Amino acid sequence: MCLLDAELTPLAVTSAAQRWLAEIDDGHDAARALPWAVLSLAARALGGEHGPWIARVRTRAGRWISLYAERLATDPVEVTMIVEPCRPTEIAQIIADVYQLTRRERDIVRLLSTGHSRADIARLLVVSSHTVDDHIKRVYSKLGVRSRPELTAKIFFDQHIPRIHHDVPVGGTGWFLR
Repeated sequence: MCLLDAELTPLAVTSAAQRWLAEIDDGHDAARALPWAVLSLAARALGGEHGPWIARVRTRAGRWISLYAERLATDPVEVTMIVEPCRPTEIAQIIADVYQLTRRERDIVRLLSTGHSRADIARLLVVSSHTVDDHIKRVYSKLGVRSRPELTAKIFFDQHIPRIHHDVPVGGTGWFLR
């Protein structure tokens, strides 16, 4: 967590937040020793509109972190910023947003990547198999892939390979511990 004053100067920063913020590679404000992404989000929170304001930022190591900023109802005005690694569902949302997948295309990707056949997908989504084929073609086109294995690799290995490369251990849930 970070606590910033009205000039966006850090008043307090936890050691965990310092480690995560050091991984953001978008440039830093030298005077405040904070990444521009943090300062931009904190400035939005100071704008007076109700928050929390949320941003997701990719680190140098390929991980995604979430930033949550909210203005405190104090005088003088202060902003809190929570910094934490993104959960798998958030990462899936980020990837779907990047590729501008529709809600139905997201359903198709989820079912394809979990091993469902085209017939299963049609039955589960209550559409014809031709409609499923049309959605699959659009998804493949948007992601620049030609097959289910390529789709799965594009969506998931982008998140796993950096962690494997950095020897991040896997926990009991099957997800990486860091």
